[in-house]
Amino acid sequence: MQVPFDQHGAGALVTAILGGPLPHPGALLFWDRVESVLALLNAAWPFWFFACNLRAPDLQTMTLCCLPRLRVLRREDAPFCHVEFDPGDLREFVLKGFRGMNFLFERAGMSEAENQQRTARIFEYFQTDWRRVPSFLS
Repeated sequence: MQVPFDQHGAGALVTAILGGPLPHPGALLFWDRVESVLALLNAAWPFWFFACNLRAPDLQTMTLCCLPRLRVLRREDAPFCHVEFDPGDLREFVLKGFRGMNFLFERAGMSEAENQQRTARIFEYFQTDWRRVPSFLS
């Protein structure tokens, strides 16, 4: 059976974390629980790059939850935080993601060209400034 594949992964796997309006003092109150759940999910099912929706910040959220070291900076007058991470940690996460994706591409009998196209879209994805993309939940 051949499964249709949208190169953006649209509709394949979407994660949503909903909460109160930001900035709110308790907005990140349960973030450690969200982070733990997504990290466990990623460890159990490392195929995000194959199935994730690349039209929303889902993979970015998963990535930030799975990186072992983050530094979050926020000025009092700024509406957003700035997150810094070790590029080596991101590299390891991306390599693991590509290994899972490559396994599923091979298992599904998809072509090398399709794999390369998806790989290029993921690299583009990690260059996206998600603050400039309208939310699909708005």
